[in-house]
Amino acid sequence: MSEIVREMTREELVAINNQLRAENNELREELEEARLAAEHNRHVAEENQLKYELHYRDGVIYGMKYALRCNGVSGGEVDR
Repeated sequence: MSEIVREMTREELVAINNQLRAENNELREELEEARLAAEHNRHVAEENQLKYELHYRDGVIYGMKYALRCNGVSGGEVDR
C-alpha cells in the first residue's frame, strides 16, 4: 500500500508536456473535423427540407389544377 513518491525530473516533465501538447493538437483536429461534418450535415438537412417543401407545394398546385378541371372548367382556361 505504501508507495514511494518521488519528484519528477525536468526531462520527464518536458516529455509529458510534449505528449500532452501532441494529444491536444490531435483532439483539436478531430474536433474541427467533427464540427465541419456537423455543419455539412446541417446544410444537407436544410436542402432536403427545402426540397420537401417545394415538392409538397407542387403537389398542392397540381391538386388545385386538377380540382379546377374536374369542376367544369375547360382545359384551355387552366394553364400549366
